[in-house]
Amino acid sequence: MFTQTHKFIYNMDKMGIVIEAFEKIRGILPGLFQFRENDYFTQSALTLNEDELCIYNDNKPSEVVADNLKYYIEVRVPFTQIRYLSVQKIKNYELKKFGRIAIIFKEKKKNPLLFYFFVKDKKAKKKMLKLCKENRLKIRKNSVRFDIEKGKLIK
Repeated sequence: MFTQTHKFIYNMDKMGIVIEAFEKIRGILPGLFQFRENDYFTQSALTLNEDELCIYNDNKPSEVVADNLKYYIEVRVPFTQIRYLSVQKIKNYELKKFGRIAIIFKEKKKNPLLFYFFVKDKKAKKKMLKLCKENRLKIRKNSVRFDIEKGKLIK
């Protein structure tokens, strides 16, 4: 979504890309996110800003205006609402290329947000976690087993 290659391709077609709060982005992690409950997972980008985590929909632009593709922040999570981030290794052969970050909220009634990332993006993940630690976000690591046929976690 944010690479130099994309900028080059779109500039060839005389199209521009406008990304909300682009100047505030400090770290980016590509992956998959489910924006609506019981909907498909779509390509997305988890970003870290000065005081919040944001998720952009990378599958399609939010708006196209005068040959400009505009991407708006779909989900904002201020650091003040985050209890900790759980970086989870998924123990399932069919899902071995994914890991996930669960954003656990301080408010216990709120369900965690689950962001799936590609295991092969080790550098981006390490950089994102380092930036999260620098912003005093607590990080826990654990493993989860997931049964696809039953559609639920096994503890």
